[in-house]
Amino acid sequence: MLSEHDRKVLDEIEQELVRSSPWLVRKLRRGPKSLLPLLYDAAAVLSGLTALLCLLVIKQGTAGAALLAGMVAMARGRPADAIVRYEEALDRHRLAGEPAGVALALVRLCLTCVLLGDSPRALAHAHDCLAVCDAHGEGWHRAYATMALGIDTWRRGDPARAAELLKEGLRVVAALDDLPGTGLALAALAWIAATQDWA
Repeated sequence: MLSEHDRKVLDEIEQELVRSSPWLVRKLRRGPKSLLPLLYDAAAVLSGLTALLCLLVIKQGTAGAALLAGMVAMARGRPADAIVRYEEALDRHRLAGEPAGVALALVRLCLTCVLLGDSPRALAHAHDCLAVCDAHGEGWHRAYATMALGIDTWRRGDPARAAELLKEGLRVVAALDDLPGTGLALAALAWIAATQDWA
C-alpha cells in the first residue's frame, strides 16, 4: 500500500506525463488496441516507454517513485528538489537491501552535485557508488560514477586525469551501446580538448 506522500509523488509524475504527452495518456486510457498504431512511430514509442516506466515504478514501490520524482525535478530544472528525492530513494533502497537501486540513486546524486558545483558531495557520492559497484560486480553504474568523477576532476583543474576517468567510463558505456552515456562522455572529452586548445 502506498503512503500519502508516495501517492503525491506519483500524482506529480502523472501530471507531468499528462502535460508532456496528453495524446499518449488518452491512448493509454482507451486500452491496448489503441496503442498498436504507436508501434510505427519511433517518437511515440519513446514516449510510451516513459509511460511504461511510470507503471513499473508504481509496481516497484516507493524507492523507484522517489527516484523517478528526482528525475522529473531535474527535467524541470529543480536540482535542489531532485537531490531531496534522490536521497529519499537512496535511503529506501538501502533499507530494502537493493544494491542496484543504491548505486543508481548514488549516480544520480553524484551527477546532480557535479552540475551544481558541489565537489565534496559529488566525490562522496561517487566513491560510495564505486564501493557498492565493486562489492557487487556492477559495471554500468560504476561507469557513470567514473564519468561524473571525470567531469568533477576537470572542473577542479586536472584535465589529464579527467580525460582518463572519462575514457574509462566511455569504454564501458560504449560496449553496452548506451547512447546517452556515450554522448555524455564524448561531450565532456570534447570540452576538455577545446579548453586545452584555448589555454
